[in-house]
Amino acid sequence: MAQPGSYFQDARLPQQRGVDGVVFPAVLVPGRGGSCSFDEFLAAVRSEKASRLEPPLLAAGAVLLRGFPARTAADFDRAVDAFGYEELPYVGAAPRTNVVGRVFTANESPPDQSIPFHHEMAQVKDKFPEFVEKLEKCGLIYTRILGEGDDPFSPIGRGWQSVFATSDRVVAEERVMLLRKAPSCNVPDRETHTGSS
Repeated sequence: MAQPGSYFQDARLPQQRGVDGVVFPAVLVPGRGGSCSFDEFLAAVRSEKASRLEPPLLAAGAVLLRGFPARTAADFDRAVDAFGYEELPYVGAAPRTNVVGRVFTANESPPDQSIPFHHEMAQVKDKFPEFVEKLEKCGLIYTRILGEGDDPFSPIGRGWQSVFATSDRVVAEERVMLLRKAPSCNVPDRETHTGSS
């Protein structure tokens, strides 16, 4: 359903699922006949962020933007910038290449390598502290072991020096502590452990 005067229109996809009465993800497509320029799209993101884009994001937890005129990695970077959110720098072990601005490849490990179990919720403690406390009481430990150097043939790929952007163990340890806020994090001689015990 289009809201009067809005550039964005709600849409439904067969893959959406309802959870407790909330459809996930929310889907928005171009309104006004569906054709627009990329600059019009960027202007609409800036002007309708609070009124039209954030409400379904907060309700559903995710918004899928479908059918908009972003065609290149540079377009995608400009679209991300139009939202005006603070940049969340990538800190991880997967071998990734910066394409442009805030656009990175997903993972460049060889296709015959399995990607180890991981999650994308490393910053969840700030948003859902009660949930994290429950996991900690149950004894959940999430540990990542990073090698001494980069290995492009590994699905983890990056050593602790690349992950923490330093060759100084003390600086790496400080960055681990800032990221994880866990007293048991350390940078031992040959590997990096993060997690709580």
